[in-house]
Amino acid sequence: APRDPRLRLATNLGTRLGVAGEEIAPEPTPAFAHALGAMTVTLAQGAQAAEGRGAGPAGHPLDAFGWLAREMREQGRRLQAGEYVAVMLGPALPAAMGEAVLTLAGLGAAPARVGVRLE
Repeated sequence: APRDPRLRLATNLGTRLGVAGEEIAPEPTPAFAHALGAMTVTLAQGAQAAEGRGAGPAGHPLDAFGWLAREMREQGRRLQAGEYVAVMLGPALPAAMGEAVLTLAGLGAAPARVGVRLE
């Protein structure tokens, strides 16, 4: 995971602006937090695909919120109602620019699929 705050910001913006699909509503429960870390994440582009877990090399996806809260507190800021935080999910895939599909399995009854535009 990028440690430089500027790189994290760029990654977060790219993640938020480059994904199109149905939102997955988070649930404030320990079961949802566990499912987020245990889910299977697949990134496919054409015949090429890579698979990983929600809690990958960068840690549990919710760890980003702790980092963000600390950074914002140091700047005298807080998250406001209606603001989004995009958590980078997905295994490393040497992908070409263009369209890809990110599939999240384990957060609901059926896998969620979203389109991703790599630019």
